[in-house]
Amino acid sequence: MFLYAVRFTPEASALVIVADVRANIGAAVALSKLGTSQRANLIDLAREMRAHPDEALSLAAWAIYWKQLPPQEKAKQKQKSASDGIHAWMSTKPPSEKQLTLLRKLGHADPPASMAEASGLIDHLLRQQREIS
Repeated sequence: MFLYAVRFTPEASALVIVADVRANIGAAVALSKLGTSQRANLIDLAREMRAHPDEALSLAAWAIYWKQLPPQEKAKQKQKSASDGIHAWMSTKPPSEKQLTLLRKLGHADPPASMAEASGLIDHLLRQQREIS
């Protein structure tokens, strides 16, 4: 909703964006076309915005910042965020059998603690091999 509000008032301040989002929530909740869960989600959002006004302003400021970024910078930031998320997920998983097999072939004997650690080790060992060759 914050990005939507910025789209229609790109020169607005964070305070104006927060006010627009609140108004949009009120208008949407008044519509009878909303399902029960949609209405509940919007009411929850309005409640959280009232309970955390500084965070709502920060989110509005971020939305303004995001809308002003060039497309290539947005793509770069999205890629970084996706990579970070993948790494975090891999850190919770044990190494795969393929990773363990490749690590043994590369001369690494100690099993890594996670899939992410195994991936980092494999990258490091392959880079070392290329430098030697």
